[in-house]
Amino acid sequence: MKKMMYKLLATFAQKIVRKYGPDIVAITGSVGKTTAKEAVIRVLSETFRVRGNEKSYNNELGVPLTIIGALAPGRSFFGWFRVFVRAFSLLLRKDPHYPSILVVEMGADAPGDIEYLVSIAPPKIGVITAIGPTHLEKLGSIEQLIAEKNKIFSRHTQSDQWMVLNADDPALVEMGSVGSGSVFAGTAKSVPGPTYQTLTFGEHPDAILRITDVKERYVFHPDQGEVMSGVSCTLTYNGVSAQCEFLKLVGRHVLPSIIAGAAVGCIYHIPLAEIAHRLHEAEPAVGRMHLIAGIKHTLLIDDTYNSSPNAARGALDTLMSFEIDGDARRIAVLGDMRELGSHTEKEHRALGVYAGTSGIDYLFAVGGASSFVAEGVRDSHLDASRIFVFNDSASAGRALQDIMKKGDVILIKGSQNVLRMERIVKEVMADPERAKELLVRQDKEWM
Repeated sequence: MKKMMYKLLATFAQKIVRKYGPDIVAITGSVGKTTAKEAVIRVLSETFRVRGNEKSYNNELGVPLTIIGALAPGRSFFGWFRVFVRAFSLLLRKDPHYPSILVVEMGADAPGDIEYLVSIAPPKIGVITAIGPTHLEKLGSIEQLIAEKNKIFSRHTQSDQWMVLNADDPALVEMGSVGSGSVFAGTAKSVPGPTYQTLTFGEHPDAILRITDVKERYVFHPDQGEVMSGVSCTLTYNGVSAQCEFLKLVGRHVLPSIIAGAAVGCIYHIPLAEIAHRLHEAEPAVGRMHLIAGIKHTLLIDDTYNSSPNAARGALDTLMSFEIDGDARRIAVLGDMRELGSHTEKEHRALGVYAGTSGIDYLFAVGGASSFVAEGVRDSHLDASRIFVFNDSASAGRALQDIMKKGDVILIKGSQNVLRMERIVKEVMADPERAKELLVRQDKEWM
C-alpha cells in the first residue's frame, strides 16, 4: 500500500513538473545539502517565485511533496486525501502562483535513489556540495557513492543545463572533468546523456567562482558578555569581486555550502554584490553548527542534526578556533556516525585520533561505535581521566552537567539515530523551554 501511494505521488509530481515547467535546482552531496538549499533560496527568492523542501524532505516521499507543495500528514487518512486533492487540482487548473524555481535536496542512501528522484524532477541545475564517507553501509565504497551522486546529472532535459561543483573537492573535480575540456573552463561537458555547463566554486585558484581571503573569528568571554562568531571572504566571478560577511556562520567547513548558493545566483545573472548582500544574514538550519547558551555560563555548539567523518573534523576545527578564557575548556561530545558499513571502526578511530591531536580538553563518546573514538583519543595521548564513554544520551547529558564550568565551549555532534544527541543539548542548554525553537527533531513524530 505504501509503495503504491509513493508511486502515485511520484506520478502526480512528474505531471505537475511537466505542466508548469519550473526550473529545478537539485542539491546533493555528503554534507551541507540543507544549508546549500537555504542559501540558494535566500539568493533567488527576492527575484523569483521559489519553493524549497520543507525540513529535509529529500527522499522518494519528500521530493514529490515539495513539488505538490504539501507537508507529510503522518498517519492521517484525511491528511493524505487533502495532499492528493491538492495534486489533482494543480493539474486540473492552472495555478498562477506556482513557483518558477523549485530548490530540492536529493539524498542517496542506496543505489538508484538519485536516479529515481531526478526521474521525478529533472534538474536544470545540479549542485554537489562535497563527497565524503557517508551512507557506505548500502553504497559500499566512495567510488559507488560518487557514481550515485553523479546521477543527478543524468536526466537534464533543457538546453541551458548546469553542474555546480565544489572545486576544492578532488572527487568532484574528477567528476566534472569527464569528457573534453577542463572542469574549470566553464565549457560544455560530454557525459552519457546531454551536454551541460560547469560552474565551479571554491578556494582553488582556477575555480570559476573564486573564494579568497577567508577569515573567521569565534570568541566566548562570559565575564565580558562577549560572544562573537562570523566568517568573511572575498568572492570573484567574471573579473568582479565582492566582500562577503556571514555574521551568523559558525565553521569554515560550512562556507562552501553557503557559496553554492552564490554560484546558483551567478547562473541567474544576479550581480555579485547583490548576492553578497542577500547572504549576509545566512545561517545553517537548526542542529547545524548553531551556538546556544549553556548552563553555568557556557556555550554550546549544537551540531546534532547528523554526523560524518569530514563534517565532524570540521566541527572540531571550529571548536578549537574559539578564543576562550584562560581556565576554560573545550569539550567534544561525539556520538556515533552511522551508515559507514565496514568503514565504521576505521573512521571512528581516525576521528578520535584527530580529536585528541587537535587539543580538546575532554571527550564524551556516546554510543557503541564511539568507543572506537575513545580508543583513538587515547592513542593520541589524551589523559584517560578526561575521556568518558556512554551508551546513551541521557547518561552522557547528566555527566556533562557535572563537569561543565563557566567559560567552557562544548561541541555536541552525532548522527541522526536512536542516540538523539539533541537530547544532550536540551539537558544542558540555559533555556530548555526554547527547545522546540532551537533544536532539531522536536516535532510530535519524534517526541
